[in-house]
Amino acid sequence: MNKKTNTESPTSFLTIAELCQRWKCSHMFVHRMRQANRLKCIKLGPGAVRFQPEEIARIEQEAAA
Repeated sequence: MNKKTNTESPTSFLTIAELCQRWKCSHMFVHRMRQANRLKCIKLGPGAVRFQPEEIARIEQEAAA
């Protein structure tokens, strides 16, 4: 059986709670950034999303500039 191997570990993706803790912000702030299409996410199902480290780094670099 051939299995596709994913080079990214699933633990490298951040949940909303983990991102809020990292940025020291509220869930509503992250939600508003998603709604404004400023922060891309991966939807896993109803109410379940994850954020890629590259996307988080991009936002952090924009904020630092």
